[in-house]
Amino acid sequence: MCQEFSVLYVALCLAQGYHSRLVVAMDKSIPFDWTGPHAWAEVRIDVVWVHVDPSDQVWNQTYHCRTWWWAKKVGSTVSIFGFEDGKVTDLTEKYACAN
Repeated sequence: MCQEFSVLYVALCLAQGYHSRLVVAMDKSIPFDWTGPHAWAEVRIDVVWVHVDPSDQVWNQTYHCRTWWWAKKVGSTVSIFGFEDGKVTDLTEKYACAN
């Protein structure tokens, strides 16, 4: 469900002219499961990417991911990627610092 909310949120932001990207946490210890433990969005405001989790109704709380079961695995088996304009950005370090 989080994937659908996040994709819709990013699409709506892009349609309104905002820079936005889909962010997906992927557990590498579960082969071929590309759905990931969680997905959310980020919106660029000025030069800062702001965390937005539409499924949890959370805004600008990068450290919110601490509440999820996979949070302690970020940086070990869980990697976090941002998808924007056909590019993939590794955001693991940004969210690993939150733990």
